[in-house]
Amino acid sequence: MEFIELGLYAIFARVLPERTLRVWTGRHPADRLGEERTWWGPQRLLAFRRMLIEQNHRLLLCHAPDRDIPFGNGLAPLTFEIAMRYARPPIVGLDFNDRIFMTRRGLRLLDRSLIYFKRELPIDRLRMLPRRATARHRAILERNLHKLRPISIGLGAGRLADMPVPLPPKRSDIFFAGTISNRNRIDGVPLLRKLQAMGVTVDLAETRLDRRSYLQRSAEARLVWSPDGVGWDCFRHYEAGAVGSVPVMPRPWIEPYKPILEGEMGFYYDPEGEDLIRVVTEALRNPERLSRMSEAARRHVLATHMHEQIIAYAIGEIDAAMRNVARERPAA
Repeated sequence: MEFIELGLYAIFARVLPERTLRVWTGRHPADRLGEERTWWGPQRLLAFRRMLIEQNHRLLLCHAPDRDIPFGNGLAPLTFEIAMRYARPPIVGLDFNDRIFMTRRGLRLLDRSLIYFKRELPIDRLRMLPRRATARHRAILERNLHKLRPISIGLGAGRLADMPVPLPPKRSDIFFAGTISNRNRIDGVPLLRKLQAMGVTVDLAETRLDRRSYLQRSAEARLVWSPDGVGWDCFRHYEAGAVGSVPVMPRPWIEPYKPILEGEMGFYYDPEGEDLIRVVTEALRNPERLSRMSEAARRHVLATHMHEQIIAYAIGEIDAAMRNVARERPAA
């Protein structure tokens, strides 16, 4: 066994199941990964502690808790404490949470980590500080800034399997489906209706869609409006590209991993005012360019934002960090 993956999520365990033991701390029964690779429950805690002490693995991959107290199932905080206290090989921090700010436990994980991958990695790193941050929290963050690496939420094999094959012909100019959950979405939907009144073919889903239907209608659109959710990085950016559409996204406030390049693979707009209308109307004036961009977006997503490629990137960064530590270690 090479990796232990601890926390609420699983990415290594899905991509590298034969090399990864998943120690799951979620709120519900084990998912389709299988019970034999899912460790949880009181009877497992001592075995987990012994495994960490015996060091029969290469790395502990620890997902940052999405909240301080409570988080996960009832044993999640204790499992996290055991990991922080007894892990001997390097710890790698994985933060795929929606929010920019870190929890206090997340900062502790950063401090213990060899390297730390964060999906919502703000350009202004101080925005990562937890609410009611202290001078100690600020000091922990500042001394560990060199460990931070961007990463994307990416797409797994299940989402790829739900995409239409072959890709369908285009039937709309721009498509959106999603909950109206934040200010950018509340302000953006009337702009889509205004575009519709201007003669743009807008496919605006009125009801919740299953994933296959959502991906089908995304593929049928020249553009997909991809507003932020709780965080900026979200599945729909990459889903749009993967099905041969061009995503239209708000300008990021994070450091994106392998970004979708503006004007080459996607479009960015200022959420303030009616910039969305300007960007969409200008994009639709050049269908040939849109066709080239959709092909470029699809190539980019499939080459860099599938979970297999994300794991390969992470392992490369981990190996480089381990080499750096080895070089810096004084000779005996």
